This record gives sequence, C-alpha cells and structure tokens, in this order.
Amino acid sequence: MEEFSLAGIPAYADTSTGYFQTAEIQVMISLLQIIDNPMQDIPLLAVLKSPVGAFTPEELMDIRLHDGKCPLRGNEGAGGKRRRKHRR
Repeated sequence: MEEFSLAGIPAYADTSTGYFQTAEIQVMISLLQIIDNPMQDIPLLAVLKSPVGAFTPEELMDIRLHDGKCPLRGNEGAGGKRRRKHRR
C-alpha cells in the first residue's frame, strides 16, 4: 500500500483479516495438503468445491452416491491401500 501512496495512487486494502484466512489462501493450503497426503477427503473436497475444481455440490454428491463405501480420492481397498490392476 505504501508504494501506491508514494506514487499518488489512491488504494485501499482490508488488512484487518489475516492473510492466511482468505479463501484463496485456504484453497492453496488445502491443495498442498492433498499433494502431501492424498488420503485426506476434507482438503480434497475444499479444492474440488473451489474455483480450482469448480464442482457443484450436486456433482460432488453424485460422486459420493456412486459408491458410498469408497472414499472420494479413488478406488481404495481396506486399510486405505489402493487396489491396482496388475498387468500380466
């Protein structure tokens, strides 16, 4: 803001809220969380619901209803291990 003021450009920024509490930063933090540990459904939902994923609540519900026992992140077997098709 100081640079704008020095240049004679009127500007305003609400600095009363924390930088890390803004919606955009929270989405990026969630994205980093699922990169670090893809087994987390809550950060995954946050990213899918954000402008990054652009899923509607109805689309997310359809995904969940497709297989209610399966976590959102993929085809998981018991104990959180991925079931993979082995090629022979």
